[in-house]
Amino acid sequence: MTTELTYAWWLEHGDMPSTQDAEAIIRRWYASDEAQRRALTVQDLRHIHWRLIFESDRFPTIEAATQGWYDHSPSPAPTIGMIGFDGGFTQHGDYLIPLGIHAGDLPMAFVEGREQETHDAFADMRDLGVAAGTQPVCRGWTSINWRFEHPFWAGRELDPSNPVHRQRLEEFWRIGSEDYGVMHHVALGDSVGVTRQEKDEYFRWLADVVRRHPDWFALIECQNEILGTSDSWEHDPREVERQLQIVRDVNPNHLYATSAAAGEGSELELDMWTPDWSPFTYAHNYRGNRWGDQVRHTFSLTYETAVRSHGWSGEPPGMNLRPYHNGQTGPGAWVSGMDYPEDWMDAPWRYGLYMAATAVYRQVPTFMCSHGVKLEGRFKDVPGWHQTAELIQALPKDIMAFDRLFHGGDRFAGERILAATDRVRVDHAQADDGRCVMVVYPNSEPVGIETLRVERDWKGVYYMPGITGPITLRTGQSFTPAVSDGILFIGRLT
Repeated sequence: MTTELTYAWWLEHGDMPSTQDAEAIIRRWYASDEAQRRALTVQDLRHIHWRLIFESDRFPTIEAATQGWYDHSPSPAPTIGMIGFDGGFTQHGDYLIPLGIHAGDLPMAFVEGREQETHDAFADMRDLGVAAGTQPVCRGWTSINWRFEHPFWAGRELDPSNPVHRQRLEEFWRIGSEDYGVMHHVALGDSVGVTRQEKDEYFRWLADVVRRHPDWFALIECQNEILGTSDSWEHDPREVERQLQIVRDVNPNHLYATSAAAGEGSELELDMWTPDWSPFTYAHNYRGNRWGDQVRHTFSLTYETAVRSHGWSGEPPGMNLRPYHNGQTGPGAWVSGMDYPEDWMDAPWRYGLYMAATAVYRQVPTFMCSHGVKLEGRFKDVPGWHQTAELIQALPKDIMAFDRLFHGGDRFAGERILAATDRVRVDHAQADDGRCVMVVYPNSEPVGIETLRVERDWKGVYYMPGITGPITLRTGQSFTPAVSDGILFIGRLT
């Protein structure tokens, strides 16, 4: 095979070396009483074949190879509970990695009567949370075309001043939390033409809902990218904080964010829009350039002299569903600002790594995709969805409370485990007890293989597309792995 054998390539092009016999066995298995009946796609078959052929030590039988990822029987909902902060994000007294799912117009879709699509979306989020071993959090906008119609949302409306819409919003939150175990990250979508009195009344209403149902809500954000979605009188962090304080006065123990005001994630923006009392920053992370640039920028948001040591990533880069073009001119390309959407779409494991890396960098990751702007399909079918669950589940639950975050450059010679190169970054998160997680990825431009030098003894597990296994690194050793899609190392110093 001349093409590089990667999991992503296999799902698109892989031959069926076991041919008709294996395919017939797999299809019979799915038609049996023991398995969930569903239509098997070509990608389903290729995924199962990959496990049976290349990961036979972990998946020696069809039963093992089809467990979990392709088991769509109902999953138990996570046990919801208020998320707090104590050197890291917590729930029920334990550290966790909250996992956001961006679903901007989902509340409006429910208000419009698209109930089955809403239930399907919550079911997908629940299953993602179960597979990732953590709490799923749905970010949805609570206003769209409130007083001013934007052409992008022509003919649609979510008006949080409307009593009927308020009733439907509250039911939407109830269904997500009580029926599916999904908590909510709420944010106004726009307020152009809205008066101060109307906004204050909205926040008084929201404060009462949060008071009556505190476990429904993970994060209360004032408004989405407020510099572009409101009138000029609201373009002042003090005014936005005043609005948010209406809810906070009634519910002081919840987590809050003002706004990713311009959506640029710069240090200046974070400094201006992070209240003194907030233990973390809130950002819409950088989407420009290549995928490695986006990972590196996310690292920088909480590294050393950052505004805060922790963050919440609300609208990161995401999966623009096909057809797409550079510049996002194609239908379904609703995640704007992506110079190279194909970097993620053509290798979705990278996106799972990016979600995990965000958590390693002490920031709450949020899965972003076209359906998360305009709901046009199932979240579970979006590339990168299952890879995100796999890698988040693999991380230590207290990863955001690890003591040190540093890179693999020469400045950290003697501390780093793997030395970075001119072309490849190696970011480290290390706990005082010796546990250390490393994220390896191209610095910017695509890289195939790279020789990496080991500077400290370490033992653990590595994760690459379709491949995982134990590995021991010895001081002075060098090895040359494929780094085109990145590598995640989870283990400890020895």
